[in-house]
Amino acid sequence: MNAMKTLRDITNKLPILCLLILVLSVSACGPELSLKGDKVNLGNVEETSHCRLLGNTRIVLGAKFLSQKTMENFLSIEARNFAARIGGDTVLALGAIENGGQIFSIYNCQLSERRN
Repeated sequence: MNAMKTLRDITNKLPILCLLILVLSVSACGPELSLKGDKVNLGNVEETSHCRLLGNTRIVLGAKFLSQKTMENFLSIEARNFAARIGGDTVLALGAIENGGQIFSIYNCQLSERRN
């Protein structure tokens, strides 16, 4: 009888334990900066004023329970990786994070320097 009660207690707590493991594993596993993404700069308005705009993108993360700082970090990593894939060398965050996502402008500053 005591074993059945213990088993029932464990079974009742299993969903909570699984959720805790999921949250910890997701928060520990974030996006990784690619080799090319590592070469993409996080710019500001002054740094990008002479650059060629390649376009804008909205990066969205499904994990909305992360801290603001972690969200900013993960979003910028994803933006830098994406910029590298399309030939950008600088990204500029536009506005605040909303609903787990943020808009970034992607620039190529080296192309515009070569043209001048």
